[in-house]
Amino acid sequence: APVSGSKKPAEDGQLIFLTA
Repeated sequence: APVSGSKKPAEDGQLIFLTA
């Protein structure tokens, strides 16, 4: 997942998954 101001790419991926 692309990093959008997140601390970590993995965390950003989780955020995208949760908000999808």
